[in-house]
Amino acid sequence: MRCVAESYDYDHLVRFRVFNASDEALLTWENIQRPQFLDSTGLNSLITSARDKLMNRAIVLDPWNFPI
Repeated sequence: MRCVAESYDYDHLVRFRVFNASDEALLTWENIQRPQFLDSTGLNSLITSARDKLMNRAIVLDPWNFPI
């Protein structure tokens, strides 16, 4: 899988999508506020939530921990 993230609205918002090997979008997350992606706790929460959503769709992911 691959993830594409982009900032917009003068770098105040971020959106990202996760794609499978066939380049189909599995998850789209829009309007992530700047404080959430600049703060490591907020970013960890966001990534963990995205992983949970993918795993709830029976997608198997390797274990992962937020880098310290």
